[in-house]
Amino acid sequence: PPPRNSKTAAPARAEPHLPVLDLPELSALEFVSPPPPPNPRLAAIIAAVKMGEMDVFLSPIVALQSHQVSHYDVTVRLKSPHGGYLDNAEQDLQLAGSDVLALFDTARLKRAAILAQRLDAHNKSGSLLSAISGPSITNAEFLETFARVFEERDRISNQLVLTFSQADLEQFSPSAWQALSDMHAFGFRFALSKIDHVDMDFAALAKRGFAFLRLEASALTHGLPARDRFVEANELCQLLAGAGMTLVADTI
Repeated sequence: PPPRNSKTAAPARAEPHLPVLDLPELSALEFVSPPPPPNPRLAAIIAAVKMGEMDVFLSPIVALQSHQVSHYDVTVRLKSPHGGYLDNAEQDLQLAGSDVLALFDTARLKRAAILAQRLDAHNKSGSLLSAISGPSITNAEFLETFARVFEERDRISNQLVLTFSQADLEQFSPSAWQALSDMHAFGFRFALSKIDHVDMDFAALAKRGFAFLRLEASALTHGLPARDRFVEANELCQLLAGAGMTLVADTI
């Protein structure tokens, strides 16, 4: 007999029978987010670089005292497939990756070399300041082209001045500095541009081969910030002139 005061367990209820659904097997690819929509401008810029659709402009740099052309600025502008130019293309090329950026810099290097030879043919003296992006200085294809250009005409080391931005310089790796050192050993000089502060050892840069400082005209009239203070224009010019580099006023 059941124990006293115990309750008899109630029989379990039968659950209603549920149909079994066969779920389809989904591959991993079906869970991948769709690719972002293409950037037409970036695609046009990359195509222009790969097809060599670009024009080269040579701008004179005039000495302040003599009013004579002393050096030249080389500018390469990519051409749009619909006519006109793709302005500020270098900012977009940063998104395309270092290989495309190096391809653009290689094209700029080749065209600057041609201009240097033409200046010689017309007995024109002066340096050619040509911009280059920091990552390209360690790119194998760019370095191979650079070596070939120098082998074909070693006088170019006295004409071509590679120009780097301050931001790129601050991110240089030891291998990038070594590449610059090797170039300087063959007589090449460099320029620093897009300077937005003076927390750098400019005298040390001069010893590494930096011969030019390109400053915005506004910086020469208003000054630039330092780490803990603002350097007024007069002090700024004295500071930079003491480093032993030639000052070039940009965007006048």
